[in-house]
Amino acid sequence: MKLQISEPQIVVMGPPCREVGWGPYQFASLYRLTDGRLLYTFNLGLDSITNYGHVRGGYVSDDNGKTWTAGYDADYFHLMGVPAGNGETIRLAAQKALPWSEELQLLGEDGEYHPVDPDLTKKQYLIVDDVKHPDFNHGWIFERYGEGATVPVVEESKILPERHLMTFSGEGLLARPFPLINHIRISPIDGSLWIADYGIRRNPETGERDRHFSNNLYRSVDHGRTWELMHYLPFDPKALPENDPEAHRREGWSENDVGWAPDGTMFRIIRTWGAYYKAGECRCRASYITHSTDGGKTWEAPSVFDFCGVMPSVLTLKCGATLATYGRPGLFLRASFDPSARRWEEHIELIHCDGAPITDVNAVDLVATCAYADLVEIDDHTAGFAYSDFTVKDENGVPHKCLMYRTVTVVED
Repeated sequence: MKLQISEPQIVVMGPPCREVGWGPYQFASLYRLTDGRLLYTFNLGLDSITNYGHVRGGYVSDDNGKTWTAGYDADYFHLMGVPAGNGETIRLAAQKALPWSEELQLLGEDGEYHPVDPDLTKKQYLIVDDVKHPDFNHGWIFERYGEGATVPVVEESKILPERHLMTFSGEGLLARPFPLINHIRISPIDGSLWIADYGIRRNPETGERDRHFSNNLYRSVDHGRTWELMHYLPFDPKALPENDPEAHRREGWSENDVGWAPDGTMFRIIRTWGAYYKAGECRCRASYITHSTDGGKTWEAPSVFDFCGVMPSVLTLKCGATLATYGRPGLFLRASFDPSARRWEEHIELIHCDGAPITDVNAVDLVATCAYADLVEIDDHTAGFAYSDFTVKDENGVPHKCLMYRTVTVVED
């Protein structure tokens, strides 16, 4: 088998790169709506806590991506959910961050709640179960739709174990808990729901706070009402398979996605650093892959997947091929035709970036792409592929932030 990739299609040409910089018109996501159409969404605001829970741009297609019609993600909330296994669909509803107020309190060592330091501008991590505010949620918020419903039942889920989840403050706001990864994955084995998340957490065994990001894999067997931590992967820079004296500077086990290979083996691809060009260097480091053969109860030690790996997105097609997209610097697509997704073909470079540091933070055309991409099944052999490209120029030669679409088809050699 091999991959056949269509020519790039511009879904929307956004503003000139150097007018808006990082944040707007990037971070592509792709959904199969419950009515069969495709929905393509992307960020409209800053890459900031101030933009959490805000509306995203959207384009919808009723011909599997050949043509697109503009809208907003909120126009399609009632069609964006995944099957919960009980005839309903559920959708993660990201929450807007809370500004400081006298209603915001924190549990003290004396067992009483006290007002929070009003200086939320500094980055601080708080145990979710210690926060008290009438608008603060302790579990994740879901919208639940019955068949044909356009108005949801809004529910707060339960996260287990308790006192594991943490939240953070910044820019004068306190983030309300929601998964930083927007994928809800469905097990093809038993129909259970899975979310692969990351962040600063408390070790469920010791109670200690993470020093780096940890990976956290949650499972629900009650249609999304309770999410139990199935795997907690803390980051130990001394335990990485390659000898990297700078490993302690990495973010940790960061963005990741979970998938099921054709033989049922579970796997996750995980980012460890994100290539921040403006820092005077390209902090690009390896991504990793880990496998589980017992339904996610235990996982093998992570091994190197590729030299980079921002926001991996994975998809296994019914023809037996498994796809992964990731990047920064650049954008890559990689395939496995192995039933257990252990052997992978060489990556295909879709957008090139040399990874050189930039001095102008708005010169994102030199970064070429945010590398946040998404895959969705079109048919047994084909995937739809959404991504950003900051190198597309208008008729005057000015590069714009563009949201792109291609198809990836698996064909026989």
